[in-house]
Amino acid sequence: MSEVEGTKFKVLEVSGEAHDRGFQYGAICKKNLSQLVPIWYSIYQSFNISKEQIMRDARKLFPFIEEYSPEIADEMKGTAEGAEVQLEEIVMITAFCEMFYPRAFSSSCTSFAVTKNASADKRSYIGQTNDEAESLWMGGESYVLVLFRRPSGPSVLTYTYAGVPVDLGINSDGIGLCSTAVTCEDIRLGVPRMILSREVLHQRTLTDAIGAVTRAKRANSLHFLIAGGSGEICDIEGTPSQFDYFYFKDTLAHTNHFLSSKLAIKRDLALETQPDTITRYLRMRELLETAQGAIDLQKLMEFTKDHVNYPDSICRHGDTRDPPDKRWRTFDSLIMVPEEREMWIARGNPCKSKYERYSFS
Repeated sequence: MSEVEGTKFKVLEVSGEAHDRGFQYGAICKKNLSQLVPIWYSIYQSFNISKEQIMRDARKLFPFIEEYSPEIADEMKGTAEGAEVQLEEIVMITAFCEMFYPRAFSSSCTSFAVTKNASADKRSYIGQTNDEAESLWMGGESYVLVLFRRPSGPSVLTYTYAGVPVDLGINSDGIGLCSTAVTCEDIRLGVPRMILSREVLHQRTLTDAIGAVTRAKRANSLHFLIAGGSGEICDIEGTPSQFDYFYFKDTLAHTNHFLSSKLAIKRDLALETQPDTITRYLRMRELLETAQGAIDLQKLMEFTKDHVNYPDSICRHGDTRDPPDKRWRTFDSLIMVPEEREMWIARGNPCKSKYERYSFS
C-alpha cells in the first residue's frame, strides 16, 4: 500500500489479490467513509427511510454483484473490513444510483467524445465534467483517485467516491470509461451501475468491455462512453431490459437525458427535473461540431470551462436559489487520451483550476 503524490490529487495505490486490495483501499479511506456513511443515512432519513430498510435493500443487491463479478464482490468485502464499516454500507454508497436516484435524481454531468477523424493531432479523446450536489458528497472532498494494481489483468486508474470500486477511469490497456447518469421508470434488483463500470475497466479490448455491459443483469439505466486502447470509441445507452449504441464518425456530446429512440423510455427523469440537460447538451455539441478537425487536448480543456447558460452551464456553478441537495456544481473535470493511457483532471471548477496529468508510468 502506498501513496503516490500528484500535484492536485494524491493517488492512492493498492495492490495484491482482490480482498487484499479492498482492505488497503478501505483502510486508506476510513476517515472519509466515517463521514460519508452518516451523511447518506441522514439523506435517506429525510425520505423517511430507516437504517434497517437501507440495509435490507443493500443486502438484496449484493448477490447480483457476487454472481456478476466475484472479484469485485471480494474486493468490496475487503474494503468494508479495512474501513471498519458494514458491507451493506459499502453497497449503499456504491449503489446510490439504484437506491437514491429513483427518489431524487441528482446529477448534471456533461460528457464528450472526439474520434481521430475530428482531432487536430489524430488522437481520440473522451471526457466529462463531474457535477454533483454539494450536500451529498462532502462538497467534493469524498472523491479519490485510486490505482488498483491487479496481479492478473489490466491495472485500473479510477476517479471515484471513497470506498466505491469505480466511477470513471482508464486501465493500463487503454480502455477508458466516462459515464453520465440517466434514469427512467425501469429500475429493478440487479447489478448496480458502478459495478458494471469497474468490470468494463477490467477488460483488455473494446469488444470485451461492451460485453461486460450487455451480459449484466442491470439494475438501472446507464450511459457509457467507452474507448479502446487504439482510440476506437463506443457510446452505449441502456435500461435494465434493453441497450442501444451510437456510431459516430467525428464527435459526440451527451448529458443526462436519453438520446436513443429505440429504448422507448416512458419517463426520462432528467428531462422531468433538469431542463439544463438539454442546454448543456446543445452547447457541447455546438462547440464540438464548430471545431471539428481542430480539436486537441487544450481545446477540450477550454470547452469544459464554458459558461453559456451560467450558472447551469457546462462549467457548472451552484445556484444559490436552489436548496443544498439540488445545488449542483462541477467538482472536477476529466479528459482521457486512450492511446497514451493517460487522464487529465482539473480539480474543482475548470475555469478556476489547472488540468494535471495522471498515468501509469
